[in-house]
Amino acid sequence: MSLFILFSTLLYLFIGRVDAQLVNGQYFTRGLAINNAPAPDSEFTVGGTIAVSVDVSGNGRLPEGSWGPNSTLPSGFISLSIFIVSGSHNVTVVDGTSGQFLSGEPGSTVKHLNYVVPNCLPEGKYDYTYYEVSRMNDTMYFGITPIAIQIKNPGGSSGACNDSISNPVLPRPQNDSAPAQNPFTGGLALNVTSGEQSSVTLAMYVFAVLLGLSSLLLQ
Repeated sequence: MSLFILFSTLLYLFIGRVDAQLVNGQYFTRGLAINNAPAPDSEFTVGGTIAVSVDVSGNGRLPEGSWGPNSTLPSGFISLSIFIVSGSHNVTVVDGTSGQFLSGEPGSTVKHLNYVVPNCLPEGKYDYTYYEVSRMNDTMYFGITPIAIQIKNPGGSSGACNDSISNPVLPRPQNDSAPAQNPFTGGLALNVTSGEQSSVTLAMYVFAVLLGLSSLLLQ
């Protein structure tokens, strides 16, 4: 058993589970990210784009130092990656930002991305999925939030996707360590101004998560 799986499983059993929630058109993930777009069950066509919009400020509750990447505040983003995943087609499509999604649009509370839908994807149901590493009140979390979408391919699949954009899917469901309460819909009070975080603890956690994501992308 890998360090990542062991670590995530222990945290999952200890902390509990929170479900993502759709509130007033915003999809509150299993972490700090708030998805403005795409909406659940949206339809997209290969060759087109998914207009991604993510609020990283907690609708104004998080200061700029929390927006990441690698925030050092007691509550903030460490990383946020986006994938299109299909278990039935055994495909995972990376977002093309090389893990730098949070670095875009500096100073903006909302991050945007035109996520190109590859022509090679077969038509069917997919999960547009957030993988988030964040800290809340000096505790590290790893949250996975899938959002169901439909992809159309009128001309049929053009063949297997290139390894540079697509990888096989890990067995599902995957374990994460999301908090028992969503910080914005569950009443969890966030400390965003003070506190100390052990650099050793942070390094070990980030290493564990990267190990897990590496297995997702390299298998």
